[in-house]
Amino acid sequence: MLETSRYDEQKADYAVNFIECLSHTKGIWAGKSFELLPWQEKIIRDLFGVVKPNGYRQFNTAYIEIPKKWQKRACSCRRFAVVLW
Repeated sequence: MLETSRYDEQKADYAVNFIECLSHTKGIWAGKSFELLPWQEKIIRDLFGVVKPNGYRQFNTAYIEIPKKWQKRACSCRRFAVVLW
């Protein structure tokens, strides 16, 4: 984090709450809300909660490596939905 940046807990909470309001659309999980795992929530909070002095997010691009079978598709789709909102 840059020295001039700050952590805005309200923006981080907004991103996490938005994602947890989304629900699955297909399969056995259809209609059930997303529940972020602790490591997923940490990533979302770090990406959307750190802001520059002008109030814009510090991070516009993120490279995240996730091993096989760790819910990559769902996690990336949720991050994309927050960016679009």
